[in-house]
Amino acid sequence: MDRGFEHYIAVKKRAEVKLSRSGLDWVILRPSVLKDDPGLGTVNLGAAQLHTEISRDDVAATLAELTHPPPYVGRKVLEVTEGPTPIGQAVAAQTKLSSIPEP
Repeated sequence: MDRGFEHYIAVKKRAEVKLSRSGLDWVILRPSVLKDDPGLGTVNLGAAQLHTEISRDDVAATLAELTHPPPYVGRKVLEVTEGPTPIGQAVAAQTKLSSIPEP
């Protein structure tokens, strides 16, 4: 990694730690390697995923699904990569896993 990317990762990590310790509701989405190909509309989404690649379109669509309208998915880190599950279904599955909101 070049120094610029290392700096980006360090700053991103500090921001994630600060957010996770706040009183806000949050979800941190960590995509695998980004590519510029058109989106497929399908992903693997969960707490731990083997990272391959994912289109920027599919990351954006996943973020949109997570935030409009915002379903409660709990305070968690989700990883997203290419996969066979339609984005809406993948987000809905994470929503179902979060039954009790954290304070």
